[in-house]
Amino acid sequence: MTRRLRGDEEHCEEVAQANVDFMQAVGLQCQCLPRQDGTLLACIDSCAYCNDDLTVCGVQSAQAIFDSDTGLRVGVGGVFEYVTGFDHPTVLAIENTNCIEKDDAIVSCETCDVYVNGEKCK
Repeated sequence: MTRRLRGDEEHCEEVAQANVDFMQAVGLQCQCLPRQDGTLLACIDSCAYCNDDLTVCGVQSAQAIFDSDTGLRVGVGGVFEYVTGFDHPTVLAIENTNCIEKDDAIVSCETCDVYVNGEKCK
């Protein structure tokens, strides 16, 4: 039995495939993950970014959410997770939602939220 991909899953896979050379060149590893409201393209950087003396380092990732009905991106975000330099895990995240995509580009987003360790900033 073959499972048919929904429009959002197909678009996610197309974006991932179309950009595979670029993603590999910059060290990103990406995968499409199903969500209740669509499909998430999650990319994590294979490199850590550190200050000059290597006392503070972190890994970044980026995400795009594809609408389950239209297949268009309706959200984008980024996460930076500090892996050294703090006594406790520290994660910074930016989430843009209710976005409008036109000609394969996000042209606007209604909502931009910032989170620290999963807690939304006011």
